[in-house]
Amino acid sequence: MKTRTLFFTALILGATGCTVIAPESRTSRDTPVQSPDRVVASMNRLYNDSNNKCLEAGTQEPRGHYYCSGITIRVVSSGDYPPWSHSPNVIETGSSSYSWIRHDYQTERLLYPAGFILRNPLEGATEGLQALENGFMCLYPFDAITGTNSVHKGCGLKKTNIIQAIYPQPTTNSNNAAHAWGSCEAMGVTTRTAWEEFFLKHSDLIHGERTLCSWNIESQSGWNNAIASHANFYSQLPVTNELLLEIKDDGTMLKKYIAAFFYDPANKPGEGLENARTFQTKLNAGGYTVPILRIDFTAPPTQRFSYVAQDQAIPQ
Repeated sequence: MKTRTLFFTALILGATGCTVIAPESRTSRDTPVQSPDRVVASMNRLYNDSNNKCLEAGTQEPRGHYYCSGITIRVVSSGDYPPWSHSPNVIETGSSSYSWIRHDYQTERLLYPAGFILRNPLEGATEGLQALENGFMCLYPFDAITGTNSVHKGCGLKKTNIIQAIYPQPTTNSNNAAHAWGSCEAMGVTTRTAWEEFFLKHSDLIHGERTLCSWNIESQSGWNNAIASHANFYSQLPVTNELLLEIKDDGTMLKKYIAAFFYDPANKPGEGLENARTFQTKLNAGGYTVPILRIDFTAPPTQRFSYVAQDQAIPQ
């Protein structure tokens, strides 16, 4: 995960077969992109969706799990910068860090108490809303501490010479084929067993040292392997996964793709809500109004996200 703005990814990922809801028009800066009720319902539905065979809207090409299920989030600290902006370290590396959470991917705590959620690509397509369709590159089953890794913009193995000729890896003809890549596939690791053998051979969990290869972000088998490996090692390494998004500008483009901000009341009580309100106010000034949601990792999976009117800095 990157330094300063370790934004875990909460990309809210849409699900196939969902009811299509007509988008709401925005008549002013203070009009929400979507009503809070629709946003929170979407979050809880996606969090509990187990679809592992995502298909791209229109082309029906296979996509990674993040495209249609689960939630992709980015946690970030508050400061004199927009929450969607990139730190110097992120710019130098060439990618920013997100995390993906779903009911079957055990997560109990995030590094920071607040952050933002990216709108799910499939949900954006079905509801006529703006969503980030391409740019994600790779997936690590755990936080890979990629802020110190410049190899393949954080997706490659540190201190390993994986040649540029095998990038990208067009496993599909999706509109993200030019970005998708994984060091696991590049080195011939294609199964969960092989990944775990490599992980154990090169990691020292007792001293907090770990070496991970990354899965191609659009590999459905890679995602299945990541979910299984995370479950196998979670007791020893209780951290979130890491998805890397190739940066294209200073972060400004992300504003239109943010579906909501979130905070965890149990994580540094008081700080998360204050930060989320600051984030919401900054995005509203930038032309988009989205709600703040609470995330409760102790609540039943179907109630993981909630909306409270009193939490909002900008009335919804």
